[in-house]
Amino acid sequence: MKLTLLASRSDDVRPLIRDSVPWSPLDFVKGVSPEGDRAVHTAALLREINPADDLRFSCPLPDDLDVAVFAEHLPWDSEFFGYGVARLQGIIPLRAGGYRAEADYTPAVDALTALARSRKIRYLFAVVDSRDLPTSRALTARGFSLIETRLHFHISLGDYQHRRYRCRLATAADLPCLIALARAADNPFDRFNADPFIGKAEAARLIETWIRASLLHGFADATCIPDMPNPGALCTLKYHRDKAAAWNMSIGQLVLAMASSPRAGNGFVGVISESNYHLKEVGMDHVVFSTQITNRAAIRVGEHLGYKYGKGEYVFRLLL
Repeated sequence: MKLTLLASRSDDVRPLIRDSVPWSPLDFVKGVSPEGDRAVHTAALLREINPADDLRFSCPLPDDLDVAVFAEHLPWDSEFFGYGVARLQGIIPLRAGGYRAEADYTPAVDALTALARSRKIRYLFAVVDSRDLPTSRALTARGFSLIETRLHFHISLGDYQHRRYRCRLATAADLPCLIALARAADNPFDRFNADPFIGKAEAARLIETWIRASLLHGFADATCIPDMPNPGALCTLKYHRDKAAAWNMSIGQLVLAMASSPRAGNGFVGVISESNYHLKEVGMDHVVFSTQITNRAAIRVGEHLGYKYGKGEYVFRLLL
């Protein structure tokens, strides 16, 4: 099969990618600009990356439809875990309105796995919108394992009201107690803990690294914690201000939320609610977050505070 690197034709495929599928990542948010959301997504897919990490290409399917395959080697993840890690961002028809639920993407997946093997990728994962039927079918047909099913929730902050809690933004001085919190928290359902290949120890080491990076290296824009010694919960936040103009609204995100125990009176509800208030105070119109379909504690907290379901996603992985 003839593959064409997308880096050589990004200007040609940009309008085709933008208009080929009948959804966009945040189309469940009322008031978001559909055109802007598609443009943000397309720009992320076609951004410049190191050629050594670039696994993006186009290829023909047997039914005379070309598709673009967006995948990349992840150097940070690869260094952290000690083996090649790559992510499939999506498989998109290169034709406006070209999405067909019955399409067969297995040739494109075969081409990707062959290319990944040639680049010494060991761990290939994909995050797939649950509406993307041909991608999910092709991945499972080629041996990818389902390791996480996610739900996305959202809330408008315009009239958000809830009782107030004593919370504050974390600082570097809080790092030791938040690392201890991460070690005490237990979520067996996220894609790292749920994957036996990664294992509990490596998953814990990763979460600790993320918390350290959130507080010290700008991985998060803010981290909300209960205002008490040894807080039992945390929530890291992203503002996404660089995308507000395109979206025609500002959308904040709850990124990493955890508690030492859902039933321990650790302030998890308060942390999420006060994260909403903080995002509202810094100018956010809306908030989104995702969690696993099996994480009943997080879903109940979200529903209690007024969050509504937005969409679903699947996370698959293949060992090469």
